[in-house]
Parts: sequence; C-alpha cells; structure tokens
Amino acid sequence: MLVHLNIKDFALIDHLILEPGPGLNILTGETGAGKTIILDALGLILGGRASTEYIRTGSKKAIVQGVFQLKSGPIDNILEEWGIAKEDNQLLIITREISQGKSIAKINDQIVTVNKLKELGKQLVDIHGQHDHQSLLNIDKHLDLLDAYGGSELLQLREMISELYQQLQQNKQKLQELIQDPKERARRLELLEYQQREIEEANLDSKEEQELIEQRNKLQNIERLREAVGFAYTRIYEGEEYQPSVIDSLGSVLDKLRNAVDIDNKIENFYQQVEQEMIKIEELSRDINNYIEEMDINPMELQEIEDRINTYNELKRKYGNSIEEIMNYLEDIASEIDYLKNTENQRIQLEQEQQQITDKLNNLSQQLHNKRMEVKPNLEENIISQLKDLAMDKVQFSVDLQQTKLNSRGFDKAEFLFSPNKGEPVKSLVKIASGGELARVMLALKSIFSDIDNISTLVFDEVDTGISGTAAQKVAYKLQSLSDNTQILCVTHLPQVASKADEHFKLSKSDYNGRTATEINTLSRQDRIFEIAKMIDGEEPSKTSLEHAENMIFGRD
Repeated sequence: MLVHLNIKDFALIDHLILEPGPGLNILTGETGAGKTIILDALGLILGGRASTEYIRTGSKKAIVQGVFQLKSGPIDNILEEWGIAKEDNQLLIITREISQGKSIAKINDQIVTVNKLKELGKQLVDIHGQHDHQSLLNIDKHLDLLDAYGGSELLQLREMISELYQQLQQNKQKLQELIQDPKERARRLELLEYQQREIEEANLDSKEEQELIEQRNKLQNIERLREAVGFAYTRIYEGEEYQPSVIDSLGSVLDKLRNAVDIDNKIENFYQQVEQEMIKIEELSRDINNYIEEMDINPMELQEIEDRINTYNELKRKYGNSIEEIMNYLEDIASEIDYLKNTENQRIQLEQEQQQITDKLNNLSQQLHNKRMEVKPNLEENIISQLKDLAMDKVQFSVDLQQTKLNSRGFDKAEFLFSPNKGEPVKSLVKIASGGELARVMLALKSIFSDIDNISTLVFDEVDTGISGTAAQKVAYKLQSLSDNTQILCVTHLPQVASKADEHFKLSKSDYNGRTATEINTLSRQDRIFEIAKMIDGEEPSKTSLEHAENMIFGRD
C-alpha cells in the first residue's frame, strides 16, 4: 500500500506530498490542476519512462519518492533475490531522480535498473489511465484477459506453447535456408572450401612467425652486424698497426709471468688464471670468425622470409587479427562445409524435429483450449455479475472462442461479445459498446482481477468517463466496495464517486512569484461538502447543492 508520495520539481509541481490512506482516496480539481501529473510521477517510480521534460523549468533535477507498506508475499522473494533488505516496519522506499542526460532509480537506497522497478511495480500498483479502457477495442487483448483469468496453470501452459512455437519458427528458418537456391549454396560451398585450403596450406605456426620476424630483422640490419662483430674480432684477435690485439696483449702478460715464476711460486697461480682466460678468448674469437663467415647475405633468402611473413599478414587481414582467431575461423567454416555437404541428412533431421515440435504444440494447444473452455463460463458469469452492479441489469456477455491457425498462443482466438439491452443478441463488444460501457466493462475486469492479482493498490484516472446518473452512482459503489480490501486512488469529476471517499484530496493551481505551481490539500468534512457541491452545481454552489452534497457524504458515513 502506498503511504507516502513526495514529489519535487516535477512538471508544474514545486513540492508536493500525498499521503493516501487505506480505502478509497479521491483526487479532484479543475482540468489542468495537475491530477494526471501526480499519476505520471507515481508511474515514474514504478518503472515508467523518464524524460527531461518532467523537470520543472529552472530546476536541475526532478525527484519522486514513494513509500510503500508491504505485506508478506511475492515481493519478499523478489527483494531477497536482489539482495535488498526492507526498512523497519515492512517499508519499501522507491526513489527516482531525473536530471539532464541521467536517470537514477533506487530501492531502499540501493541503485537498481529501471527494468527492476517495472518488475516490482507490477506487484505494487495497477494504474488504469484515462484511455486504458480503449484497449478492449483490440480483440487480441481479449484472449490475454481470458488466459489471465485462468490463473498460473493456464499461463504456464501458454508459456510452454510460446517457447515451442519459437523453436518451430527457428526450425522452419533453418530448413528454408537449407533448401534455398542450390546455385547459391554451391557458390557458398566453393568459397568456404577455397578459404579452408588457403588457411590449411599456409601451415601457420605462431613460433615460426616470431622466428621469421627475427630473421628478417637480422638480415635487414646485416651491415650494422658486420661492423659490430668485425670490430670485435679485430680488437680481440688481429689487432691493428699501433695497437696489439687482446690475444697478443695476454701473450705478453703470460711471458712476463712465466719469467717471474722462478722468483716466487705464487705467481704460478696468476699465470694459470690468465692462461685460462686466454684460451676462452681464443675460443670466442673463433666463434666470432665463424659468425662472420656465415653472414654472407643471400637476397633470395630475405625475399623468401618476406614472402612468408606476407602470407601471415594477408591471412590475418582476411580471417582474423591473430593466428588463434584464424584457426577459430577455420573450425567454423569446416563446420559449415560439413553442414552444406550433408544437406539431405540435415533436411531429414530438421523435418523430423519440425514434426515432433508440431505434434507437441498441437497436443499442448488442445490442452490449453480445454482449459480455456473450462474457464470461459466462469469469466462470463463473473463479468455479468460485476456489470449488473454497475447499472447494467439486462447485460449479456459471452466469450466467443474459436480455433484459428496455430500461433504462439495456441490455436484459439477469443472475442468478447456484448449486449447491454434485453432482447438484443450479443454482438462484438468492439463494434457496439459506447465509451461509458467500455469503461464499466474495464472496471468490472479490474474488480475481478484485483482478487486474482493480489495487488494492494489500484489507481483509476477518470474510470467514470462517459458515465452519469444511476450508472455513476453504481460505479461509485463499486469503487467503494473494491476499496474494502484494496487501496484505491481515483481521479474523478463525478460527485457521486467523490462522495464515497475515505480521504479526499483537492488539487489546484496557484501563482507564486510569477510562476504557476500545483498544490494539494486534504479536505476536511466541511471542505468536502463544499467541493462536492461545486462539482454538482458549479463555482458558486447553491444551498440546495450544499445540502445534497452533505447528504451524499453522510450516506457514505
């Protein structure tokens, strides 16, 4: 149940707080006073579409916050699944902020997606807009309403059919693609086989690719290598005219140390160490010399390396940014080649699957049809009972259920048939019902579904459109009856409906500092008498209308 609605900088609203109670909460006011704006704000925290146009001119953001008093039920499971804890006293606080380019949704201070708000909102509030009864003019909706009345078992059966029907359509699409123009299939197969050969014959290897890049780098920089190793060989082994080689210098060192060994035998250790280093350096010089001899560049070798690297690059350009991606693509085309080559087997398999799915669909659709036939009389009886409560004593109503082509909802189509007058046969509701009659049929459906859906708050925006006199009085009693078990918020222009309020809120527009703003006031009993008298008589109610208004309200009390 909605217990608090706080709206800031939203459309014409500067700051407004609505605190509806249990029972019937009535909102009245002149046209344009902002009644629908409040319902728009409520819709926003239930997952409605955000728009920067909602932001009050001159403000940076609009904020709407709703506080709901919860009972134990399905909502507990949803919140637990999302990891959201309820506030103390089973309160749920939903906040929506709209600013330029951004919308934030929160449940108990935890940021959530708008889709989650929508999912939760369906469990909290059912809003019936000004023109929602016109949805009854869409015959497709009639089957949906019948199924919803049938309850979870029927809806689960319908969901199974919907999923199977989707599988059937996918199967048909695959079969259609399989038996498409054989020339096109042959062209596709030829292309894939060419790509397969091109990749396989390249014999790609990531290790080889790296080695090729290193070899190319070496060959492209051969002169720098020659200069570096040539300099090293000369200095180590050959020496220059005025500068002996490292080998010659070490030879001189050995001669000096050899001559000193006789003087001090400790020199022998130095001599041996230098001798070992000289042997190592001689080996190094031989390795360098061998490297130099192998450095003669072969132009053909460099070209072969370039060609091989180009092969790698070309295949990457065509089939993937890396060897791994190319090999994954190769696996994909191999599967498609196998698929195209085995067309006949695939066709047989798909046709068998299609028949199996169709058989299941027909079986489940027959079960669904039987369920609908069981539900139909009860819905008809219930709607007739509700409509009689709404001043349609002679009403006839039936659901015409006929079989049609198999689709995602089975093979049934439904249409509501209706006759408001005694002796007249039922005809299509879509074709003969007036606006007021449609509104009452929708109210009857809402009354029925309020018990089924277990939603704690119903909102009606001028559900009494096109209704007056006795019918208006009956609608008022129906809303009053509904409010015994469900919180009702109702925007109305009818005094008959307003007189039944448990709480009566009046909206008005005022000018402050040159700007228009919507205000709301909770009416006292005396204020209610005056407001309802105005609704009866006009701006300046007469004594008679005041007395009549008082009698209407006391009739409620």
